[in-house]
Amino acid sequence: MNNNELKLLLKTVIDDALQEALQPIKEDIQSLKTDIAALKTDVHELKVDVAVLKTDVEVLKTDMHKLKTDVQVLESGQGELHQLTRAIYDRQEETDARMESLTMDVHKATGSVMSLKQGQERHEKILGSLALRSLEQETDLRELKHA
Repeated sequence: MNNNELKLLLKTVIDDALQEALQPIKEDIQSLKTDIAALKTDVHELKVDVAVLKTDVEVLKTDMHKLKTDVQVLESGQGELHQLTRAIYDRQEETDARMESLTMDVHKATGSVMSLKQGQERHEKILGSLALRSLEQETDLRELKHA
């Protein structure tokens, strides 16, 4: 064997040995490439999820702000309702006092009307008896005139 043949043989043996030694490394590199591709996909999905979460957080912030505004409006309305209720309560107390005063006035007026009716009845009896006496006297006068 000559020198060139030895070189070629040596090169072939070294190449085969290197190929055999590098095969697991190549497989590991391919596995790493696959893992990296999967990681890139996962990172992209995470970025999309984060973007969705950011949008959701913004919506929640907007909703929270609206809820705070609504609560303030409700609290303001509740204060107004409390004032109105208090005013109605105070007016009711005034109305009750007036009603009590009117009831007393009605009782007093009823008593006065009853007293007037009794007086009127007495006057009617007196007038009736006076009318009867007047008629009797007229009759007596006629009889005296005709006699």
